[in-house]
Amino acid sequence: MANINDKRNFLRQELLKHADQISALRSKAAINDAEALRQMTEHASELQKNSFALLHLLDVEAEKVIVEVPAKIPVVPTPPDVTKNVAPPPPVAEIKQTPAPETVVAPQQPVAPVPQNKPLPDLKTFIGLNEKLMLIKTLFNGDSNLYEIEIAKLNGCHSRAESDKLFSAMAAERNWKADSEAVVMMQSILKRRTA
Repeated sequence: MANINDKRNFLRQELLKHADQISALRSKAAINDAEALRQMTEHASELQKNSFALLHLLDVEAEKVIVEVPAKIPVVPTPPDVTKNVAPPPPVAEIKQTPAPETVVAPQQPVAPVPQNKPLPDLKTFIGLNEKLMLIKTLFNGDSNLYEIEIAKLNGCHSRAESDKLFSAMAAERNWKADSEAVVMMQSILKRRTA
């Protein structure tokens, strides 16, 4: 194995020498001398061929190592059959089943649904980015802080009637036209939220 490692190290050193020579030739070529450029091209192609040959040798040596070194697989002895010396399980006693006494269940009275005070979903989840920008621009005169405050107030509503009442108060306070696109869109959003 040491012999193969020595070969690999030698091949690596040769490759590094070739890389140094190629970079030296490239710096010479920067002078724009036609003769130096021709020599550099010839020498670089020769070095490249040698580099490929060295890489091939390295691959061949690596394959030899893989082929020459057999994998050592440990042989694990199979365990003895443990079921041979085990006594059979004792017989299970029969269990007599007695029927359970019948229970009488009284018919249930229909129960009225219990009103749930679960909160409504956040109103912002129903408003897309384009809708938000349109609402801020048309209903809140470009004031995003005012938009956030009013949406927070509408989020505090627990029913559709409550949110409609609050929105109508906002519309009246700010003189929004009931048939404007933004007002109709906002009413539609409030309706979807409580649906």
